[in-house]
Amino acid sequence: METHRYFCMIRDLFKIGRVVVTLKAEKPAKEIFMTETVKGKLTFNDGSVYEGDIVNGKPHGKGTLTYVYGGVYEGDWVNGEQTGMGKMTYPNGEVDEGRFQDSEFVGGKFKG
Repeated sequence: METHRYFCMIRDLFKIGRVVVTLKAEKPAKEIFMTETVKGKLTFNDGSVYEGDIVNGKPHGKGTLTYVYGGVYEGDWVNGEQTGMGKMTYPNGEVDEGRFQDSEFVGGKFKG
């Protein structure tokens, strides 16, 4: 497998902006980027980093987003949104664990 790096524009989790996409794949991203699930890394303009499954240039499947401020979300993604089961750990140690919908915590356990 080769590592491919691409600079591109996407509508990310927070705004439209440039991201650096790093993919490990057997064929060039132009052939797989729009249809197949690949493991990769997205680095957003603000310095936040996503690592995990990517489909169509967005987090989709399982992955981890490490925010530049120190928070970490680990869990399910659908079309670039935190949707499904996940765990959000805040820099102060508080944790939301349970169900997320459209990047918002909607139910489960809060540990503070």
